[in-house]
Amino acid sequence: MSGFYSEDNVYDLIESGIGFVMGAKKNLTYIKAALEAVRPEMNHVEHYSSVYKMTGQRIQTDYFRPRNGKGHYPVQVYVYYNRDQAIDQEYNWNKVLQERYEELQSGELKPKFEKVYATYFIQEEHDGKPLYRYNEAAIAKQKQTFGYFVLISSYKKDVWEMLSLYRNKELIEDGFHNLKDRLNMRRLRVSSESGLNGKLFTQFIALILQSYIKREMENSGLNKDYTQESFLSTLNRIDILLHKEFGATIGESTVAQKLLYSKTGVTYPE
Repeated sequence: MSGFYSEDNVYDLIESGIGFVMGAKKNLTYIKAALEAVRPEMNHVEHYSSVYKMTGQRIQTDYFRPRNGKGHYPVQVYVYYNRDQAIDQEYNWNKVLQERYEELQSGELKPKFEKVYATYFIQEEHDGKPLYRYNEAAIAKQKQTFGYFVLISSYKKDVWEMLSLYRNKELIEDGFHNLKDRLNMRRLRVSSESGLNGKLFTQFIALILQSYIKREMENSGLNKDYTQESFLSTLNRIDILLHKEFGATIGESTVAQKLLYSKTGVTYPE
């Protein structure tokens, strides 16, 4: 996570021989340099991933140097660009700027936006009255970073292998979320030690199934069109009618459900 980032943390990890991958802020000097270096070719098709629906490039930075100042540590910068995200960010940013402009025009300024007023607007005077216009150069510079996110790492890997490695941490975070919320593990309210062991065992099996689904989605290419949440949501509505005399009757599977079963090598219920 970018919240973990600091130069001291990076140096400590490097000098301790600990491999790492972490998010980095786009306003850092060496990150800006990396963005400028890769931007001209960022939209080339050779850098595009149909799985992740974005482009990505890797570049090495010599920013991190040993304490004696000789040479540099080979830290890799992985730059990713999502065009859809860039469009959304630009839309939201334009909306924010319009709101700030209206505040300037009405004279109802808000102290918390002082930096925004000073950076993205230019004040002029006409007949002794203040007039404001957008600072197009500053706005354009800000928009250049939209849609980008950056990872730094001590590992030199393929850009998509690195992204998968980084996102795997999200699986762990999602696992804890599922344990707490979806699987009712927020509080271990049990009346016996055997009950506790049974509950923990159930959660363990559930996480194994989650990991299995993730692997099968990657192997079958389903991760191009489905997230784990949408995958499970599609399979969520399978009706089963239980009758004490005739047993269980499983409702008809939909076309989408049959496709998911087939792609993951599971025989759909009939």
